[in-house]
Amino acid sequence: MAYQQKCNTKPDDQPPTADHFPIATTLDFPVPANPPHTPRNFRAMDWEELKKILDDELLEMEAPRELNSKEELRDALKRLEAAITRTIEKVVPRKKPSPYVKRWWTKELEMARKEVR
Repeated sequence: MAYQQKCNTKPDDQPPTADHFPIATTLDFPVPANPPHTPRNFRAMDWEELKKILDDELLEMEAPRELNSKEELRDALKRLEAAITRTIEKVVPRKKPSPYVKRWWTKELEMARKEVR
């Protein structure tokens, strides 16, 4: 895969009393697009179903025991986090993005708008 590139000096933009020229470099390479992120809708989930599935996930884990090292604690936390993540993936639906959402709107813009008003 060939990438187009261009590299030129710009002698017209040389700073006064400088012994070097600015270099303009142009690179053209593909940038992969991120997949659309649709957040989870925790308001629309069934809490009873979440409790039931999480109980099942926790029962499949090994019984609680005393942890004697940092590695054992990290492993136990990873297993617990994985169980919670699997439960969320099973129970919590994803939000459907609205076509009217202003993706460029930020909290800072909201605060500035309130100040102006």
